[in-house]
Amino acid sequence: MIFHKLLRKQNGGLPDEIDMLEDLGDIQIIRFKGILDKTTISEDSFWGEKFIEKNHLYSKDIIVDLKNVKHVDSAALALCLLRLQQFKKHGHKIALINVPEEFRRLAEIEKVSLDISIFDSEAKALAALRG
Repeated sequence: MIFHKLLRKQNGGLPDEIDMLEDLGDIQIIRFKGILDKTTISEDSFWGEKFIEKNHLYSKDIIVDLKNVKHVDSAALALCLLRLQQFKKHGHKIALINVPEEFRRLAEIEKVSLDISIFDSEAKALAALRG
């Protein structure tokens, strides 16, 4: 927990919905937490260009870890998928890990195409992105 706070302070503060950013050189892992819904989405959060540019996220492949997400609503799902597709437009691969069933169900209900790779483990996602 102390490392987490230091990381937040060094980054100028992470958005509330992000537990940690892990820079692996060629890949950035974004570990989400808590509730992802219309009340947690703001321009200053992961969803905003300022945060993405400040952390150079458009310059790497991305693994999104949803392990610690407790709830997601359709607004967050739509914005998440839109943002991830913007990463792809910059020529980078995207992988999701630890995807909650709620996220998958919402995508199906909303008829959203998950044009993003979903992996059972971080190791498999890393291997696929690097391979």
